[in-house]
Amino acid sequence: MLSVIYEPEKTGISREQWQGRLRDLGLGGFVYIPVPIHRMKRMNAADYVGPRVHWHEQLLRAGVDYRAIQCPATEWRCQHSLEFVFNWTQYNPTAMQQIAEAIRLATNP
Repeated sequence: MLSVIYEPEKTGISREQWQGRLRDLGLGGFVYIPVPIHRMKRMNAADYVGPRVHWHEQLLRAGVDYRAIQCPATEWRCQHSLEFVFNWTQYNPTAMQQIAEAIRLATNP
């Protein structure tokens, strides 16, 4: 995946609007992690309702309560990133140029 940081305050449009512009240009982006991991219900073992997972017992024994943890950089990243599928194992400068051009056009139409 290619992960790109988008800052709406610099362009005046939301990430969702930017994503739509990219889609119109043939570049489909998606939000890979919409909720920071420390905010996911399955990470809060004390009051999670659902099937138990292997890390719950360790979190409870360690006294870790993710509800009380602040991770401002993680929260910011989840609100500002957009991911694209891209095969990094193959050298393809033409594809990278096309991606860069679509990003430029979507950001500055």
